[in-house]
Amino acid sequence: MLGLRLQNSRTRLAVAGVALLLLSACETYTPAEAVAQNEVTWINLTHDIEFVGSESALSVLEQARLNDFLVQIDAQATDALVIDPGMVDSPLTAARASAVAAFVQRRVPTSQPQARRVGLGGGTGLRLIVGRYLVVPPECPNWGKPSYGDPMNTLGSNFGCANQVNIGLMIADPGDLVRGRRLTPGMAGAAVLGIERYRAGEVFELDIANTTEEN
Repeated sequence: MLGLRLQNSRTRLAVAGVALLLLSACETYTPAEAVAQNEVTWINLTHDIEFVGSESALSVLEQARLNDFLVQIDAQATDALVIDPGMVDSPLTAARASAVAAFVQRRVPTSQPQARRVGLGGGTGLRLIVGRYLVVPPECPNWGKPSYGDPMNTLGSNFGCANQVNIGLMIADPGDLVRGRRLTPGMAGAAVLGIERYRAGEVFELDIANTTEEN
Protein backbone atom coordinates (compact mmCIF):
# COMPACT_ATOMS: atom_id res chain seq x y z
CA MET A 1 0.00 0.00 0.00
CA LEU A 2 2.85 2.36 0.86
CA GLY A 3 4.54 1.57 -2.46
CA LEU A 4 1.37 2.45 -4.35
CA ARG A 5 1.15 5.81 -2.56
CA LEU A 6 4.77 6.60 -3.40
CA GLN A 7 4.17 5.70 -7.03
CA ASN A 8 1.10 7.96 -7.20
CA SER A 9 3.04 10.81 -5.59
CA ARG A 10 5.85 10.46 -8.10
CA THR A 11 3.32 10.42 -10.95
CA ARG A 12 1.68 13.63 -9.68
CA LEU A 13 5.08 15.29 -9.31
CA ALA A 14 6.02 14.32 -12.86
CA VAL A 15 2.74 15.71 -14.23
CA ALA A 16 3.20 18.91 -12.25
CA GLY A 17 6.74 19.28 -13.60
CA VAL A 18 5.56 18.91 -17.20
CA ALA A 19 2.81 21.46 -16.57
CA LEU A 20 5.31 23.94 -15.16
CA LEU A 21 7.54 23.49 -18.20
CA LEU A 22 4.61 24.15 -20.53
CA LEU A 23 3.61 27.24 -18.57
CA SER A 24 7.15 28.58 -18.59
CA ALA A 25 7.37 28.07 -22.35
CA CYS A 26 4.14 30.02 -22.81
CA GLU A 27 5.48 32.84 -20.65
CA THR A 28 8.78 33.19 -22.55
CA TYR A 29 7.28 33.33 -26.04
CA THR A 30 4.39 35.33 -27.41
CA PRO A 31 2.88 35.34 -30.92
CA ALA A 32 4.00 38.95 -31.31
CA GLU A 33 7.58 37.74 -31.48
CA ALA A 34 6.80 35.88 -34.70
CA VAL A 35 5.77 39.00 -36.62
CA ALA A 36 8.70 39.78 -38.92
CA GLN A 37 8.51 43.36 -40.15
CA ASN A 38 10.73 45.78 -42.02
CA GLU A 39 11.74 48.73 -39.87
CA VAL A 40 11.37 51.99 -41.81
CA THR A 41 12.87 55.19 -40.37
CA TRP A 42 13.42 58.73 -41.66
CA ILE A 43 17.00 60.00 -41.86
CA ASN A 44 18.57 63.31 -42.85
CA LEU A 45 21.94 63.53 -44.64
CA THR A 46 23.55 66.98 -44.61
CA HIS A 47 26.25 68.74 -46.60
CA ASP A 48 27.61 72.24 -45.92
CA ILE A 49 28.33 74.49 -48.88
CA GLU A 50 30.68 77.47 -48.54
CA PHE A 51 30.85 80.61 -50.69
CA VAL A 52 33.71 83.03 -51.18
CA GLY A 53 33.08 86.61 -50.05
CA SER A 54 29.93 88.01 -51.65
CA GLU A 55 29.89 85.50 -54.50
CA SER A 56 26.62 83.79 -55.34
CA ALA A 57 28.09 81.22 -57.73
CA LEU A 58 29.51 77.89 -56.64
CA SER A 59 33.28 77.66 -56.84
CA VAL A 60 34.91 74.79 -58.71
CA LEU A 61 35.95 73.24 -55.40
CA GLU A 62 32.42 73.42 -53.93
CA GLN A 63 30.95 72.00 -57.11
CA ALA A 64 33.29 69.00 -56.83
CA ARG A 65 32.49 68.55 -53.12
CA LEU A 66 28.76 68.77 -53.71
CA ASN A 67 28.94 66.36 -56.64
CA ASP A 68 30.92 63.85 -54.55
CA PHE A 69 28.30 64.09 -51.80
CA LEU A 70 25.42 63.44 -54.18
CA VAL A 71 27.23 60.47 -55.72
CA GLN A 72 28.22 59.03 -52.34
CA ILE A 73 24.66 59.02 -50.98
CA ASP A 74 23.19 58.02 -54.37
CA ALA A 75 20.78 60.95 -54.38
CA GLN A 76 17.45 60.20 -56.02
CA ALA A 77 14.55 62.32 -57.25
CA THR A 78 12.39 60.69 -54.58
CA ASP A 79 14.54 62.22 -51.82
CA ALA A 80 13.33 65.32 -49.98
CA LEU A 81 15.93 67.94 -50.92
CA VAL A 82 15.97 71.06 -48.76
CA ILE A 83 18.43 73.97 -49.04
CA ASP A 84 18.78 75.77 -45.73
CA PRO A 85 20.01 79.37 -46.32
CA GLY A 86 20.84 79.91 -42.64
CA MET A 87 19.61 82.72 -40.43
CA VAL A 88 20.34 85.57 -42.86
CA ASP A 89 17.50 86.41 -45.25
CA SER A 90 18.84 88.52 -48.11
CA PRO A 91 18.95 88.61 -51.91
CA LEU A 92 22.45 87.15 -51.73
CA THR A 93 21.35 84.03 -49.81
CA ALA A 94 18.41 83.62 -52.20
CA ALA A 95 20.76 83.75 -55.18
CA ARG A 96 23.08 81.23 -53.55
CA ALA A 97 20.18 78.88 -52.83
CA SER A 98 19.09 79.16 -56.47
CA ALA A 99 22.61 78.29 -57.63
CA VAL A 100 22.70 75.22 -55.39
CA ALA A 101 19.22 74.14 -56.54
CA ALA A 102 20.21 74.46 -60.20
CA PHE A 103 23.35 72.40 -59.64
CA VAL A 104 21.45 69.66 -57.80
CA GLN A 105 18.80 69.51 -60.52
CA ARG A 106 21.49 68.99 -63.14
CA ARG A 107 23.00 66.14 -61.13
CA VAL A 108 19.68 64.61 -60.03
CA PRO A 109 17.20 64.95 -62.92
CA THR A 110 13.51 65.54 -62.06
CA SER A 111 14.45 66.44 -58.47
CA GLN A 112 12.76 69.44 -56.85
CA PRO A 113 15.03 71.08 -54.24
CA GLN A 114 13.23 73.48 -51.92
CA ALA A 115 14.84 76.49 -50.22
CA ARG A 116 13.56 76.60 -46.64
CA ARG A 117 15.04 77.72 -43.36
CA VAL A 118 15.09 74.84 -40.91
CA GLY A 119 17.68 76.18 -38.46
CA LEU A 120 20.53 73.85 -39.43
CA GLY A 121 22.54 76.20 -41.64
CA GLY A 122 25.12 78.62 -40.35
CA GLY A 123 28.34 80.46 -41.06
CA THR A 124 28.89 81.99 -44.47
CA GLY A 125 27.39 79.15 -46.48
CA LEU A 126 24.31 77.04 -46.95
CA ARG A 127 23.40 73.51 -45.99
CA LEU A 128 21.85 70.89 -48.24
CA ILE A 129 19.61 68.44 -46.38
CA VAL A 130 18.66 65.19 -48.08
CA GLY A 131 15.81 63.40 -46.31
CA ARG A 132 14.79 59.86 -47.12
CA TYR A 133 13.29 56.72 -45.65
CA LEU A 134 15.66 53.92 -44.71
CA VAL A 135 14.50 50.32 -44.46
CA VAL A 136 16.13 47.79 -42.12
CA PRO A 137 15.01 44.20 -42.84
CA PRO A 138 14.49 41.77 -39.94
CA GLU A 139 17.21 39.32 -39.01
CA CYS A 140 16.63 35.94 -40.67
CA PRO A 141 16.42 33.10 -40.03
CA ASN A 142 14.79 33.23 -36.62
CA TRP A 143 14.29 29.83 -35.00
CA GLY A 144 13.66 31.20 -31.51
CA LYS A 145 10.40 29.31 -31.18
CA PRO A 146 10.57 25.50 -31.12
CA SER A 147 8.63 23.86 -33.95
CA TYR A 148 7.06 21.30 -31.62
CA GLY A 149 4.83 21.22 -28.56
CA ASP A 150 2.63 24.21 -29.35
CA PRO A 151 -0.99 23.48 -28.33
CA MET A 152 -1.98 27.09 -29.17
CA ASN A 153 -0.76 26.69 -32.79
CA THR A 154 0.88 30.14 -32.84
CA LEU A 155 2.93 31.38 -35.76
CA GLY A 156 6.47 30.15 -36.10
CA SER A 157 9.23 32.59 -35.25
CA ASN A 158 10.54 32.42 -38.83
CA PHE A 159 7.11 32.87 -40.45
CA GLY A 160 7.26 35.42 -43.30
CA CYS A 161 10.81 36.45 -42.46
CA ALA A 162 12.29 35.74 -45.90
CA ASN A 163 9.44 37.59 -47.64
CA GLN A 164 10.00 40.70 -45.54
CA VAL A 165 13.74 40.63 -46.17
CA ASN A 166 13.23 40.29 -49.94
CA ILE A 167 10.78 43.22 -49.99
CA GLY A 168 13.15 45.37 -47.95
CA LEU A 169 16.05 44.64 -50.28
CA MET A 170 14.14 45.03 -53.54
CA ILE A 171 12.04 48.13 -52.93
CA ALA A 172 13.26 51.20 -54.81
CA ASP A 173 11.67 53.78 -52.49
CA PRO A 174 11.36 52.62 -48.85
CA GLY A 175 8.77 55.37 -48.40
CA ASP A 176 6.34 53.14 -50.32
CA LEU A 177 6.26 50.91 -47.22
CA VAL A 178 4.96 53.86 -45.21
CA ARG A 179 2.43 55.38 -47.61
CA GLY A 180 1.24 54.71 -51.13
CA ARG A 181 2.12 56.88 -54.09
CA ARG A 182 -0.30 59.48 -55.38
CA LEU A 183 -1.99 58.37 -58.58
CA THR A 184 -1.10 60.26 -61.72
CA PRO A 185 -3.83 61.51 -64.07
CA GLY A 186 -5.15 58.78 -66.37
CA MET A 187 -7.02 58.72 -69.66
CA ALA A 188 -10.71 58.35 -68.86
CA GLY A 189 -11.52 57.19 -72.38
CA ALA A 190 -9.13 54.27 -72.23
CA ALA A 191 -10.34 53.35 -68.75
CA VAL A 192 -13.95 52.87 -69.86
CA LEU A 193 -13.24 50.99 -73.12
CA GLY A 194 -13.44 47.65 -71.35
CA ILE A 195 -16.87 48.49 -69.91
CA GLU A 196 -18.17 49.65 -73.29
CA ARG A 197 -16.95 46.45 -75.00
CA TYR A 198 -18.59 44.35 -72.27
CA ARG A 199 -21.93 46.12 -72.68
CA ALA A 200 -21.75 45.82 -76.47
CA GLY A 201 -20.92 42.11 -76.30
CA GLU A 202 -17.56 42.66 -77.93
CA VAL A 203 -15.33 41.21 -75.25
CA PHE A 204 -11.95 40.06 -76.52
CA GLU A 205 -11.26 36.34 -76.24
CA LEU A 206 -8.32 35.44 -74.03
CA ASP A 207 -5.24 34.04 -75.72
CA ILE A 208 -4.66 30.50 -74.48
CA ALA A 209 -0.95 29.80 -74.15
CA ASN A 210 0.02 26.23 -74.90
CA THR A 211 3.50 25.10 -73.99
CA THR A 212 3.14 21.59 -75.39
CA GLU A 213 2.54 22.48 -79.03
CA GLU A 214 4.45 24.67 -81.42
CA ASN A 215 2.71 27.89 -82.36
